[in-house]
Amino acid sequence: MKRNACLNAVILLGLSSGLTAFALIFYYFQFQTSFDKFHPQADRLYRVVMTRFVNGERVSERSDTYPMLAPALNEQIPELYAQQMMYSFRGGTLMDFGHSGESELRDDLKVLSVDPGFFDLFSLELTVGGTKELTQPFTGLISTQLADLYFPDINPVGQTWTEDDGSTYRIIGVFKPWEENSHLDFDLIKSFESIGARHNADLHRTSWYWDRMKVYVLLNKDVSEEGIEEKIKDIIVRNKPVEVETDLEEFISLQPVNEINLHSDFETSSFIAKKSNRVYGLLLIGSVILIIAWINFINFSLSLGFERLRAIGVQKSLGAGFSYFVKKQLTESLMVNTLALALAVSFWQIFKPVIDRLAEINPTYQPDEKFYLVLIGVSLIGVLLTFIAPVIQSRRISILHALKGKLGDSNSGTPFMRKALVVFQWVVSISLILSVFVVQDQLAFLNEVERGVRTEGILVFKGPRLFDYDRFSTNPDIIKHQLELLPGVNSVASSYAVPGDTPYAYEIREEGKPFSANVFIPEHQVDANYINVYDHRLLAGRNFDASRIEDSSAAILNVSAVKALFGDIALDDVLGKRITSPESEYIRTVIGVIEDYYHQSPEVAHFPMNFVFDPESRGFYSVHYTTNDFQALLQQIESLYAEQFPGNIFHSFLLNDFYAEYRETEERLSSLLSAFGLIAIILSIVGVVALTLLDLGKSMKDLSIRKVLGASISNLFYKIGISSVKRYVLACMIAFPLSYWLMQNWLKDYANRIQMDIKYIVPALLLLVILVIVLYVSSSNELRKNPTDYLKEK
Repeated sequence: MKRNACLNAVILLGLSSGLTAFALIFYYFQFQTSFDKFHPQADRLYRVVMTRFVNGERVSERSDTYPMLAPALNEQIPELYAQQMMYSFRGGTLMDFGHSGESELRDDLKVLSVDPGFFDLFSLELTVGGTKELTQPFTGLISTQLADLYFPDINPVGQTWTEDDGSTYRIIGVFKPWEENSHLDFDLIKSFESIGARHNADLHRTSWYWDRMKVYVLLNKDVSEEGIEEKIKDIIVRNKPVEVETDLEEFISLQPVNEINLHSDFETSSFIAKKSNRVYGLLLIGSVILIIAWINFINFSLSLGFERLRAIGVQKSLGAGFSYFVKKQLTESLMVNTLALALAVSFWQIFKPVIDRLAEINPTYQPDEKFYLVLIGVSLIGVLLTFIAPVIQSRRISILHALKGKLGDSNSGTPFMRKALVVFQWVVSISLILSVFVVQDQLAFLNEVERGVRTEGILVFKGPRLFDYDRFSTNPDIIKHQLELLPGVNSVASSYAVPGDTPYAYEIREEGKPFSANVFIPEHQVDANYINVYDHRLLAGRNFDASRIEDSSAAILNVSAVKALFGDIALDDVLGKRITSPESEYIRTVIGVIEDYYHQSPEVAHFPMNFVFDPESRGFYSVHYTTNDFQALLQQIESLYAEQFPGNIFHSFLLNDFYAEYRETEERLSSLLSAFGLIAIILSIVGVVALTLLDLGKSMKDLSIRKVLGASISNLFYKIGISSVKRYVLACMIAFPLSYWLMQNWLKDYANRIQMDIKYIVPALLLLVILVIVLYVSSSNELRKNPTDYLKEK
C-alpha cells in the first residue's frame, strides 16, 4: 500500500514535470509568434522583400528597397496601397530634449521616419495632437514615455528637440506605444520629408539606387497574396533605369507582417540557425517531453493494472460491467491530470523569470488566454491518452484469467507496447544529451579559434555626434595623441566600424572590367593606426601613411578580397592595381594586402574586406591598453572624452564582449537544451526505475525460489536489470545515428567546426552507469529480504 502511494506520487510529479516543461516552452513559443497579430488589418498587411541576382546568381535577400518603389507600386498596381519608411533601431543620433536652458541628451532612441499614410496601414493611438503636419519637414511625434519624462508639466505639442546636425524638430503629437509585440519598436516618429530637408536633396523620393527604405503594402479586400505577387515581382526590372549594361536583376515578394519576427534571417542558410526552426524545434522538444511523461503514466497504469488483476476479476464476477471500469479509470486519469496541471502552472510561474532571461523576453510580458486554453486542452488530451490503454487492458481480461492473476493470451501485446514506449523515452533523452554536449563543445571550440585580429586588451568607445567640425578636421588626431599619453595606453585608432560590426558592402570591380565583374565587398574606413592597433598581418605592400596625399585614394585588401576581385594571383602582383565602383565614381589603388581574419566570429567564414584611408573617421575609437587598473584607465578616458567633446554621451565596451554577442543565440539554445534535456533524462530514469520495481513485485516469487536455491544478489539483480539495459542499448543504437545526423546538419554551416567522433558516446555511457546504479539501489532492499517470508505470505 505504501509502495503504491509512493508510485502514485512519482506518477503525479513526473506528469507535472512534463507539463511544466511544455508550459515553459509554449510560453516562449507564444511570445515569439505573437508579433504584429494585433493590427486590425494584419491579414492584409505585408512587407516588401527584395531579392538581388547578379549574373543569374542570388547574392542577397533583404527588406531594404528603393525610394521610388512605393510610388511605382501605387501608380501601377491598383490592388494595393504602399507606404515607405526609414527605421533606425540602433539609435545613434544625439538628441537634446532640454528646455528652459537645461540639456536633456539621448542617443539611444529608436526612430521611425514616415509619411501620414503610415497611419492608414498601422493603427497607433494618439493621446494629443495629430498627424497631418507630418507632411512638413522637421516635425515629429514622441511616445507617452518621452512626454512624461521631458514634458511632465506642460503640453508637449509645440515643444521641440534638437539633433546633433543642428536640426530642430517641432513636436506635433504624442502617441501611445503598442502594448503588444511588434517588429517595429520605436520611441519617436519623424516626418519622412525631414530626410530630404536635412540633406537638401530629394533622393528619399526619387532614387532607384539608394536602397535604405522599408516598404509596406496593404492589399485591397479580396485580393490574394499569390495573385498580387505575380504582378509586382518584376516591377523594379520594369521601372529602374539602367545606366550601364548590367547583369543585375532585382525581384520583390511580399512577407506577411505577422511573420516578420520569425522570418527575417533571409540569408541564413543553416536549417537549425534559422530563428523559426529553433522556435518550432523547441516546441517539438517540449511536446516530446510531455509525451514521455504521458508514456510513464500509461506504463504505470498498465503495470499497476497487473497488480489489480484479482480485484478486477472479483469485480467482474460480481457483475461489474465495462462502463464501471471506464468511469473508474477516467476519474483516476482526470484527477491525476488536473492535479498535474495545477502543479505545472505553479512551477511555470516559478521558472518564468529564467525563461525570460534566457529568451530575452520582457519580464512584464504575460501570455494571453490562448496559453491557458492550450494547457487545458493538452491536459484533456493527457486524460484521454492515459485512460484508454488501461481501459482496453481491463476489457480484454477474462474473469477466469483475472482470478488467477494472469493477463491471458489476449494481452500478449501489452508488454511489447510498454517496452517500445520505454525505448522511445530513452531515444529522446539520449539524443538530447548528446546534442547538448555537441553544442557546448562547438561553442568552446569557437572560443579557441585564432581570430587573426587582436581582440584582447581593446577598449572601444563611440565617437562624438556633436563637435566643432572645423577644429576637428584641422587636427583629427588630437584626442588620439592625448589618449596615447595616458599610462597603460599603447596605441589608439579611429574607424567607422570595428571587428564584430560589419561595415556596409559596396559593389567593386577591377578597373577596366565589365559591370558583371562587380563584387559586393564591405568598405572599412580607417585611419593610419588601425592596421597596427588590431595587429593585422601585412602580407604584401604597406600600411596607410597620413603624410602621403595619394593614400586618400588608396585601398588595402584582405586575401579574400584579392581572390574575389582578381582570382588566383600572386599577392605582390596585386599592388598597384586599381579598383572602381559600378558607376566609376571613384578609383582606388591597392597598396597592401593583409591576412584574412574573422571580422565577425570564427563561426562565419572569412569574407572580403576593403580598407580605405579616412583620417577623419570617428565612428569608433579603439584603444589598445595594458594595465592592472582598468577602471582607473576607463575613468581617465571618459574624462578626456568629456573635455574634448562636451555635450556628448560616452559609450564604451570591450571588444571581446562585443565579439561574444555573436554566440549568444547558440549559448541560450544550449542552456535551454540542457535544462529540458535534464528533465527528459530524469523522467526516463524515474519511469524505468518505477517500472522495474513494479516488475520486481511480479517476479518476487520466482526470484525468492532462485534465492532459496542459492542465487546471489548480483545474479538476481542481473536477472531483473538486464532487460532495462537491453532496452537502453537498443535506444542508443537508434539515438546515435539520429543525433549524428541532426548535429552534422547544425554544424555544416560553421566555418570552423568540431569533428564528431567516438568521444560523444561517453555521456550516453555515463547515463547507462547512472541507470544501473539507480536500479541497483532501488531494488536492493527488496532483493535482500528473507525469501521464506515472501513465500510463506504467498
